[in-house]
Amino acid sequence: MRLPYPRKCAAPATGCDHAAWPSTGHGDAEPWGGLPANTGVDVSKEMLAVARAKVGDAANPRFVLGDMRTFELGDSFDLALIPAHSFQFMTNADDQVAALRPSPEHLVSGGRLVVHVNHDSLADLAQKDGTERMDDPITELATGRRYRPSYAWTYDHAYQNATVHMAWYELSDEEAVVQRWDLDPMVLHVITAVEMEHTLHRAGFESTTVIGAFDGSPFSTDSPDMIWSARSAPYATETR
Repeated sequence: MRLPYPRKCAAPATGCDHAAWPSTGHGDAEPWGGLPANTGVDVSKEMLAVARAKVGDAANPRFVLGDMRTFELGDSFDLALIPAHSFQFMTNADDQVAALRPSPEHLVSGGRLVVHVNHDSLADLAQKDGTERMDDPITELATGRRYRPSYAWTYDHAYQNATVHMAWYELSDEEAVVQRWDLDPMVLHVITAVEMEHTLHRAGFESTTVIGAFDGSPFSTDSPDMIWSARSAPYATETR
């Protein structure tokens, strides 16, 4: 699967030629080779390996192992992207601000941040009761083996966190289950538009705008996504 990152995610920010972007493994890394310098950051060694395989021996982009709340790159950037709802893994206010807060080490004064999050339906989330739902089988091309994933979602209304328990089933030629693997649960925070805007301002950003899809559609009740663009407030000049 090839997701429209990071180029489409960067579309709201023009004129930037020096970018940093996390969650590299699911993204489309190849188009960034034409920019002077850009860096992908991910907390997963496995996802970084996927990203590196997409660009081969190219020196640009570079990939760095790091946590979006604490990473240090020793460089500053015109543009920072947080695509593929990665920001929703920040499930409390302190982590959200830590992941967003600009600094001279990461984002230049007046630099642009673009964040993609899901626009989830609270009505649909209210129906998530932990029931396991099977997805369509897939075939591994290298081996011909068949697998079927399953998902069981729950939703915590008090803290707006959705938890998914995912499992993989290996299937025989007769579609019988050979074995099952259970993955660690993943928790994603369900973010409203007002919460996202407030968090951006709290983290030091201004001039916030939002669109509802990668085609540039206005944000509305039925939008599948929220793609936020914000500019960091100019850093105060130090005086002695």
